[in-house]
Amino acid sequence: MNPIFDPATADLIYTLATALGLIVVSALTLRALPWTDQDIAKLDASFRGLGDITSDSIPLRTLS
Repeated sequence: MNPIFDPATADLIYTLATALGLIVVSALTLRALPWTDQDIAKLDASFRGLGDITSDSIPLRTLS
């Protein structure tokens, strides 16, 4: 019995499918980013609204 694909062909198909999948996912990720100035400003304002998140501003509990 001969296999439908020889190992080299199966590896080529797997490699091409993986590469194509990575390209598609990368394009979808770039599409999801905020590109307009209004979107970027709104996102920046929301992050600035979180306040000062540093270890100095967070009250730490102690065991004593």
